[in-house]
Amino acid sequence: MSNYKTEVHKEKEKEKEKEKEKEKEKEKEKEKEKEKEKEKEKEKEKEKEKEKEKEKEKEKEKEKEKEKEKEKEKEKEKEKEKEKEKEKEKEKEKEKEKEKEKEKEKEKEKEKEKEKEKEKEKEKEKEKEKEKEKEKEKEKEKEKEKEKEKEKEKEKEKEKEKG
Repeated sequence: MSNYKTEVHKEKEKEKEKEKEKEKEKEKEKEKEKEKEKEKEKEKEKEKEKEKEKEKEKEKEKEKEKEKEKEKEKEKEKEKEKEKEKEKEKEKEKEKEKEKEKEKEKEKEKEKEKEKEKEKEKEKEKEKEKEKEKEKEKEKEKEKEKEKEKEKEKEKEKEKEKG
């Protein structure tokens, strides 16, 4: 009888041991699961970090683009300035041309004046000629008078001869 009890007891003990083992196994499994979870979390974190990095890169790219745009704008401004300068130059040229035209006009006026002067001179010459003609006429008249006088004298002489 006692022997049987011992056997039963032993069996029970064995069962308990087995249970304990099972429990231990379960615990181990749980631990493993926990580890796995931790790993997963780590992976997630890594992914997050990667994403952050990507975002940073994107931001950098955006910044670069902005810079490029700024540069483009600067270039545009420069071009505008150049255009303005060109316009100014054109205006200057126009002004120069105007000045030249004015000068030409002045020259023309001078020429006109010269022509007028020449005309005046011609007129003076004509007047002189007229005066000369008048003088000649006077001379002729004087000559005629002299001739008349001579004739009178001759007549007087003839009268004396008769007388």
